[in-house]
Amino acid sequence: MALSERKKIILKAVVDNYIESAEPVGSKTLASKTGLKLSPATLRNEMADLENLGFLEQPHTSAGRIPSNLGYRLYVDELMNSQRISKKEADTIERALFRRLRELDELISEAGKLISDLTNYAAFSALSQTSNIRIRRIDLIPVDRDSFVIVIIFSTNIVKNTISKRQPDITDEQLHVITSVLNLRLFNSMPREVNEELVREVSEASGVPLSFARAVVDFICQAAQQAEQNKVYVNIATNVFDQPEYRDVERARRLLDYLYDADLLATMPIPEPDTKMKFIIGSENVKKELHQSSVVMASYDIGDGMRGMIGVVGPTRMNYPKVASRLSYFVERLNKFLNGEVADYD
Repeated sequence: MALSERKKIILKAVVDNYIESAEPVGSKTLASKTGLKLSPATLRNEMADLENLGFLEQPHTSAGRIPSNLGYRLYVDELMNSQRISKKEADTIERALFRRLRELDELISEAGKLISDLTNYAAFSALSQTSNIRIRRIDLIPVDRDSFVIVIIFSTNIVKNTISKRQPDITDEQLHVITSVLNLRLFNSMPREVNEELVREVSEASGVPLSFARAVVDFICQAAQQAEQNKVYVNIATNVFDQPEYRDVERARRLLDYLYDADLLATMPIPEPDTKMKFIIGSENVKKELHQSSVVMASYDIGDGMRGMIGVVGPTRMNYPKVASRLSYFVERLNKFLNGEVADYD
């Protein structure tokens, strides 16, 4: 049954007020909020109809109404207002994205914390990797007589680096030769193409011991394995448990246990590329641990078949317009950043 415009206005007002107050909404409150010139009695009748249709619930006989999962679903699909983020919030996002020389997984890890802080809900970020990752560049950079830095850049924009020891008799020039050999042999190649023959070639071309050449090649293989693994990061704003829904310690504990299980979070359905935002409300979540929560997710394209996801988890009463606006802006800017469409933030 399609709802009348009047019922939609009333439903929207109930959801907006319940999000703000966490208290059941009564007819007297609605009379001053909807802009409709209706008596409290008429409003009570309309709310009773919405309850019978499954869009509202009445937690206690004498209380007002609260939205049901179905009511929230209609709200996010049709009724909620779009919301603009503040200039301060936009600047915070820009600065976080456009710091130079950062590894992609570090950026995504910090992204979850940023979104959690901006929304005051728990947030998680994930990288869904690909087995088609390729090596773009390798650098061996001298630091001092005893150490050097190995830097590997992959086709997915992931950067891996480490500081390694070198024997005193290995020169800077030899490190430059190894760098040239590795880039000549491995540019645009898959990590599985790294083998023992490459170790011997590096050793012979640069004059370094086989053990040193093998240590360098082993790091390349380890870095590639790490770059191909799915990664999930969880961040929880310090005030998220100020929400009335999480004052139930057992309920909060179950949610925390779920959020900190990376294997479970990795199974969350990533939104399709043409889906701007995905809302999963209450019992729509497959996992029972999330039946009293909502999840809002957005995905982004990293390239080479790799996609990422940012998600926000909160009570079904979460402020959907606020979450959607901040998540949407962040993902839009992140996509532009990853595709080189914007310059560094100044």
